[in-house]
Amino acid sequence: MTVSIRPASDTDYLEVKRLLEFENLPVEDLSSALRGFFVACSAGQVIGVAGVDSLGQVGLFRSLVVKAEFRNRGIASQLTKAAVGSAWQSGLKEIYSLTVDAMEFLEKEGFEEVPREQAPREVLESAQFRSLCSQSARLFLLEASASGPASGCGA
Repeated sequence: MTVSIRPASDTDYLEVKRLLEFENLPVEDLSSALRGFFVACSAGQVIGVAGVDSLGQVGLFRSLVVKAEFRNRGIASQLTKAAVGSAWQSGLKEIYSLTVDAMEFLEKEGFEEVPREQAPREVLESAQFRSLCSQSARLFLLEASASGPASGCGA
């Protein structure tokens, strides 16, 4: 099985949306342009997705999904590194993430849990924070200096 990671394009939108909906992740604020998103592909099919929404000076890591039959192969980590690396290259210095069930994964990827009250204004005003994610979702932060250049795609 060969898996490739590439930037998502607007032609991936319907497949990405279906993947997210299948996992009960929010799609209401998903832009069809999929800027900041990466997809994992195998045999011409989108099998995974992850993205970082740019919110001014900070980013929001979101929508990480890998189809069940492709899990536990490092694909989620590859998608995360691609999305985060692209965010660093675009000049973001902090990336936040909200989750109810991926705490261990985010910590493995270098994110640290922070109090929800510590979220910057840009994150507080995002649809993800205000209404799309559960109030019980925990907030994680990854700082550019913490991840180092090796996390970037092509860095």
